[in-house]
Amino acid sequence: MRSNFRNVTVLNKLIWSEYLQKPFNEMLKRLFLGNPPKNVIYCIENIHNHKKYIGKTSAEVSKRWTEHIKTSLEIGTIKSQNIHKALYGHWDEFTFSVIVVSEKEKISADEKYYIKFFESD
Repeated sequence: MRSNFRNVTVLNKLIWSEYLQKPFNEMLKRLFLGNPPKNVIYCIENIHNHKKYIGKTSAEVSKRWTEHIKTSLEIGTIKSQNIHKALYGHWDEFTFSVIVVSEKEKISADEKYYIKFFESD
């Protein structure tokens, strides 16, 4: 049993399931009243330095945000990026917001527009 606690993946899954999943899901319910939008451009912003990550998803935005948190713990399904390193251990220092619900055909162009607009890289 003790050797399992040396396994970083096991520890990160425990952090997700015991400390982050419930409050994160409650936030999502409050934000979307059980009906998260699809085809959105979203922002993850650091509340201290106001650096912004602009992203897009054609799936429900709540699922994408969940994967960002899980990827910061190295248990997610999306490619790790600088935003995930910044999120790790500092989840309460970031805000998640929907910028715009887009048309599926325009979502990539809209993402590029908002990355430039917010000067996000």
